[in-house]
Amino acid sequence: MELNPEEISIISTALGGLLALLGGIGSSYFLEKWKNDRAEKSLAWAFYGEVSSICKLIRSRKYVEEFREHAIRLRKAETTNRQVMKADYEYFHIFKNNSSSIGILSSEITEKIVSFYVLGTAVLEDIHSLSVGYHNDKSNESISVFFDEISSMFSLMLRQGDELVQLIERKYS
Repeated sequence: MELNPEEISIISTALGGLLALLGGIGSSYFLEKWKNDRAEKSLAWAFYGEVSSICKLIRSRKYVEEFREHAIRLRKAETTNRQVMKADYEYFHIFKNNSSSIGILSSEITEKIVSFYVLGTAVLEDIHSLSVGYHNDKSNESISVFFDEISSMFSLMLRQGDELVQLIERKYS
């Protein structure tokens, strides 16, 4: 069967239109995927920076040791001071400004981010409760247990933070 010039023209036009349509859809898809991948990577590295900085602060200021040692001093009645530190500064800017976007990250990274920041918020809340005198009526033993718990939460934050940082390095480096 031989095609006449008119049929060839129709088929050529249809194929050209189909190829243009597929090219448009394909390029839109790949452009969107590239933008999403870039946004995901940028967000992950922002969390990396904030979490690794918070972990460095906890380590350099020796909060785990300081709270544990203060608990021991309270038990031995070597001190009556119940305020080891005051936390007035907000350290969680990246989380607060981007928590609605963490769904673009993997579920494993998202879980570690949420866990890290929940622990951090709990630590800040506990330190605040000490600084406003909420625990003034409690015994030294009770407060020393509280200090041990804060120290343990700092330790857990460090573990969660280290795991998160390593995960981001593996996935996005």
